[in-house]
Amino acid sequence: MTFIFPSNDINTSAKQNTLQKRRLKHSVNKLLSAFLAGLAVWAALNCICAGNRHENIAVAAKTIEKGQKIETSDVAIKQIPLSGWPNTVAKTAGEAEGKIAQTNIGKGEPLTGSLMSDMPVIPEDYTSADIAVASSVSLLKTGDKIMLQSAQSCETEAGAESEKSCLLSSNAYVLRIPDQSKSKSGSSFFSSDSSDASSTITVALPADDCLKVLKYSSNSAPIIAKNANRES
Repeated sequence: MTFIFPSNDINTSAKQNTLQKRRLKHSVNKLLSAFLAGLAVWAALNCICAGNRHENIAVAAKTIEKGQKIETSDVAIKQIPLSGWPNTVAKTAGEAEGKIAQTNIGKGEPLTGSLMSDMPVIPEDYTSADIAVASSVSLLKTGDKIMLQSAQSCETEAGAESEKSCLLSSNAYVLRIPDQSKSKSGSSFFSSDSSDASSTITVALPADDCLKVLKYSSNSAPIIAKNANRES
């Protein structure tokens, strides 16, 4: 009896399987390489696009002095690339308008929260005081430069009184004004405390002017507050 072994067929089948595996592996490697190349291109394009993104921020249109109230004309809008500016940088002129420059701001410098504030810059030789004024405070705002004037005549060096009303301070700054809505809601016809509170403002002024204001207010002389910027 003779036995026939299909050795040639088995070897051929094994070689074909190995060749198919190699082709499959080669195809997978090509697809993987193409995918990684595409991913690299996508990442590069994202970086380029991110570098080309711009945003509008508010910058100083001209030099702004320390203590100056920022007006709309002091602000310019500039488009700059996204580069990690802090969230406190103003995006519009309205966000900076009315703020007080806390330091000198150069032309073109971004208006950030650290450079401006609602509170005025008070000189070192100034002091503060609560003053009850006879005039309306509804038109005053925090940071306004005001003049304080007494209805009583000024005393001359000889002790006589002049005919004009007395200017107590021309360089006072409003630090706080009362909330008019709260004072009106809490007022009554028979109460004068609320009206006194609604007309009491906190101001910063030179020490000598403060002594003068306290002197005239102790005499129950009405004191009037005027906006110095409007007077000029």
